[in-house]
Parts: sequence; structure tokens; C-alpha cells
Amino acid sequence: MFAKGWTSRESVSVSFEPCYGFCPVYDLKIQADGTVLFHGERHTAVLGDRSVRKTPATYRRVLRSLASFRPANGTTADTKCVDRVTDHPHFRIVWKESNGRETVLRHDTGCFSPTNKRLNAAVDHLPGLLGVAGYAKQTQSPGVSRG
Repeated sequence: MFAKGWTSRESVSVSFEPCYGFCPVYDLKIQADGTVLFHGERHTAVLGDRSVRKTPATYRRVLRSLASFRPANGTTADTKCVDRVTDHPHFRIVWKESNGRETVLRHDTGCFSPTNKRLNAAVDHLPGLLGVAGYAKQTQSPGVSRG
């Protein structure tokens, strides 16, 4: 997770969780002022915390790209499947309001539906949009196990 002091503003964050292979495990957050925060945990080119400066317009673009997937304010929801396969990574999106209220969407990328295909594409686009694709790049390090 992010270092102290990186948690108190209006933001959108995505946490990419482990899979049974060498999937990158990292947290990505953009705050309303355009500050982008990255924390690489496993199988990423960069481990630890990094920040990138974007604009408030970039934040609004992220909000728009994820708006149709956002659950009702203040709730936590899971995506719905038409078909499912196992061993795929999961991610979690958190929309945090300035008052601290969080809205959460949990998603298994092995949970297939037309809506989830669009969600996966929108989330796959975020590292490039936010300037952290190089940090998040999948990397295998000697001695680091799968998962």
C-alpha cells in the first residue's frame, strides 16, 4: 500500500492483486489535483513508491473512463459474470470522495461479460494514461516466486 500521507484526498485507486503466475502486483492512485501515486509490490519493473505529476484534467478523464462501472455511492460491489475461468488476477477500484466516503468495485479478470471486457480495457489503459506503464511493466526477478 501507499506510504503515509498518500491517502487523504479525493482520488481513484486501482489495486492489482496476485495471480497464480507472475502478474504484476501494484497499487495505482490518481488524486483530484493530478498527483499520481504508484506502489510496486511484486513482479513490477519498479518496486516501492513513486509519484508522477499529471493534471486535474487527467483525473477527470479517469473518472469519465470508469464512470459506467462505478457502483452506487458508498457501496462495495463485485462485477457480474456470464462465464468464468480461474487463475486470473483480480483488481479493486476505489473511488474516494473528499469526505472520506469510499465506493468500491471488485473484479476478477476471469469473470467474462461484454461489460467486463470494456472494464478490463479501461483499466488496462490507466498505467499509460497516468505515466506509470514503465513502472508497472511485468518483470520476473530471480528468486521471487509466483503469485
